[in-house]
Amino acid sequence: GWNLVLFPEGSRTPDGRIQEFKPGVGFLAKETGTPVVPMHIRGAYNVMPRGQTLPLPGPIRVRIGKPMVPQKQEGTREFTARVEKAVRSLAAEDRQPEIQGTWIERWRASKPRDLRYGDPD
Repeated sequence: GWNLVLFPEGSRTPDGRIQEFKPGVGFLAKETGTPVVPMHIRGAYNVMPRGQTLPLPGPIRVRIGKPMVPQKQEGTREFTARVEKAVRSLAAEDRQPEIQGTWIERWRASKPRDLRYGDPD
């Protein structure tokens, strides 16, 4: 199958903060019965601010939540609000100290290793 990526705010943020979600994501999910996977992209505003046509270099961090399915009794706007709450929750969880160094540097520093090649002596 195919994946469809939607940005429920409708446009790029003018100030880097999450804007109110438009109900289209809830409508599509309700009409098709398709799960929505909430995601938060930290650093996107710095890399691609409003008005910028090409991305700038910079770090991006993506947090992915659990798939959400609209309930039968849930309206489009209620489901959209639930998705927005999940994205805002992911954004709040992401407020942790930045990790320094490359992944290989962090891996090497994570615990002492005694690497030997050749004879086991």
